[in-house]
Amino acid sequence: MQKKIVLAGAGVLIVLILSLSFGWYQGWFGGDRALWHQIRERRDLVEIFKKAQVREKELAQNSEKAELYFSVGLDWKSIAELGGGRPFFERSLKVYEAGIEKFGQKNILFYLNAGKLAEHVDDLGKAEIYYKKAIAISPGDESGYIDLAEMFEYRLKKSKDEVVAVFHEGEKKMVNPTPLLVAEASYLRRVGDFGAALKIYKLLNQAFPTHQGFKEIIQELEAKIKQPQ
Repeated sequence: MQKKIVLAGAGVLIVLILSLSFGWYQGWFGGDRALWHQIRERRDLVEIFKKAQVREKELAQNSEKAELYFSVGLDWKSIAELGGGRPFFERSLKVYEAGIEKFGQKNILFYLNAGKLAEHVDDLGKAEIYYKKAIAISPGDESGYIDLAEMFEYRLKKSKDEVVAVFHEGEKKMVNPTPLLVAEASYLRRVGDFGAALKIYKLLNQAFPTHQGFKEIIQELEAKIKQPQ
């Protein structure tokens, strides 16, 4: 009887050891190890990789420190941008999404960063959700509107009316809509709606009469409008 108990206990211990070992195997060889394998020839990326791992351990012990999420997310994003590619964008996105769970309602930077990373991994639906969430939480901040409008223009190829509607939504809600007016005017100028752009630049020039850049753009647009079609 005692021998059976000992054998049973040994069996449980073996299962536990195997489970822990398998978990480590998946975490290292299936996770970090797989990522490391992609960049192991790049010393600069390996250094950032090691720093990210150290910071992730620190984050696991101090999950209430918002700045650690930004640091770790930036590390993985930096590797991606320097040549690591999509898997590192995905890893960075997961970090910011963890930050959203903790601090999203208090800090829209988590949503904005996650939106940009979702764009990098071509999940434009998720990116749109994150930008709109940032707008809902902080409607007086221009960042969410500008990021959403840029995605509509460049990634989703939305119509001019749809892009302009994003700017107008923000301009109605912001105490100081100047950043959005500048962004909208720049967009309209870029897509060739010179008349609409000119109207906004004239308003901006009235508000900022010493801004030489607005005056030069106004002259440029007036000349283009006068040109025969």
